[in-house]
Amino acid sequence: MKIAILGTGVLATVYGAMLARAGHEVVLLGRPAAVRRVAASPARLTGALDATQQLQAETVPHWVRRNGSADLLLVCTKAITTEEQLAPLRGARLGGAASFQNGVLKDGYLAQVVGVDRVITAETMLSAALTGEGVVVVTKGAALLSGPADPVPFARALQSAGLPVDISDDPASLVWSKASIVAAGFGVSCLSRQPAQGIFPSPLLAGLFLDLVEEVGGVAAALGVQLRDYPALPAGTFMAQSREDNLSLLRDLGRQLQSAPAPQRVSMLQDLEAGRPLEVEEVLGGMTAQAERAGVSTPTLHFCYRLLSGLEELRSK
Repeated sequence: MKIAILGTGVLATVYGAMLARAGHEVVLLGRPAAVRRVAASPARLTGALDATQQLQAETVPHWVRRNGSADLLLVCTKAITTEEQLAPLRGARLGGAASFQNGVLKDGYLAQVVGVDRVITAETMLSAALTGEGVVVVTKGAALLSGPADPVPFARALQSAGLPVDISDDPASLVWSKASIVAAGFGVSCLSRQPAQGIFPSPLLAGLFLDLVEEVGGVAAALGVQLRDYPALPAGTFMAQSREDNLSLLRDLGRQLQSAPAPQRVSMLQDLEAGRPLEVEEVLGGMTAQAERAGVSTPTLHFCYRLLSGLEELRSK
């Protein structure tokens, strides 16, 4: 399969390295400095995945002029300025597109580039972090795929690379189920500065996590979408079980994570600790806007959004 991956960060590196090692034709698309960095040394993965793979990389304008053709565009960049990132790819010849970005807006942006019928709804539960030595430590999680475009060819490519895949028949449920966990993880982790191992054993922090899941689930329900369970994504269970049972579930998950090869820090917490821009507006802001349009009260979600937006504003001055 011929795959162009927009992005050169940790997520793009993991998927790019594994797909290229499996024999797929992969190119990472990024800025000139990032392209030079990718070319300088092979990607090295450890943890749940073990691979060393030299990757090909080009700038978007050069790739579009030189080739500009792929069976699939896979977006692995941060959700910040997504429309601007995708604009130069409107001239590319793309069989389809999928995005592993966070939030509920991403598929709409892809549809503007390739058309609604060529969008594969995609989520990833893979967790990875870059060490100081340039090695990516990976905790393997499933890629979750759905329509409207046929996800099977992409699923087969991922499976050929040794990456687990689950296919859903409900794109909206998949997006909102992941969004509920993302809102909870981002909000609690960034405000507490704790990885998952520190959040889930704490009744107060775990309770806040559940509050956020329930609020986002309420927004989804107002839109006619029901949260469901997916591999490593028990959103449906959180909505159906009692608070006591959910707290017990999170405590058990926290104990399981103690054996993980690295602390499970969500991507926004990693960005916060590294001083990088945060996806507050694109992810949490997108959800609060949907809540307001649906007339659903989400006080905890709004609090996290406003506080993190304020912190981001102060950091940018």
